[in-house]
Amino acid sequence: MGELLDAVWARQRGLIEERIDSIDRALTTLCSARLDERSRAQAEHAAHMLAGSLGTFGFWDASEAALQIEFGLVAGPAPRDAPGLSRLLGRLREEVEDALVPPSGCT
Repeated sequence: MGELLDAVWARQRGLIEERIDSIDRALTTLCSARLDERSRAQAEHAAHMLAGSLGTFGFWDASEAALQIEFGLVAGPAPRDAPGLSRLLGRLREEVEDALVPPSGCT
């Protein structure tokens, strides 16, 4: 990333982690068939925002996974959909994991 994008990424890192966690909580709840509309809508919105922001930072596969999660959540997912959505979330996390870890400040 360029210097400017690096600075924006540093400011957005926490928000991106929160959005990933929101989706994770919703999918965990979905597994037990207790996903309420509010949580579903929050996770859908988080996936939508991640699809755009991750693409901006060049995380193309993670952006595509977020888009697929969004579409899966729009459809009013059933518990049987949770494993596939969780795999997509894992794919998203895998691509951005190293970038989410804040630098230690040591070289």
